[in-house]
Amino acid sequence: MKWLRACVLAYPAVLPLAFFNTWLAGRVSLGYWPRPSLDDPKYIGPWVSVLHSVTAFLMVVGLPAFVVGVLVLSYQAYRDATHRWSLLRVSGLSVACLVAAILVLRWEPLGIVEWYFD
Repeated sequence: MKWLRACVLAYPAVLPLAFFNTWLAGRVSLGYWPRPSLDDPKYIGPWVSVLHSVTAFLMVVGLPAFVVGVLVLSYQAYRDATHRWSLLRVSGLSVACLVAAILVLRWEPLGIVEWYFD
């Protein structure tokens, strides 16, 4: 259960960092900041391509795993009265942090997410 709690709490921080790391790797490979519609992250270089794939994996596999993890923690809170409030706090905090991470990714003014998906 401790491992699941750690993963559920870490995912909202890891997802935006994966986007930013891909962008920074593009900066290092290109020598200038990557531009949307001009610099495709899949074709900049091998390290950027690897980070691009890791970020895609975190979105495609990580988000459903996150949801399942939160549901498992909520179910465990329902079954275990001694740890109920700590499990519910972890579940609620992780969902709130994921909502905040998504809002940050939608708001970010540098165009990193736009560049990633372009």
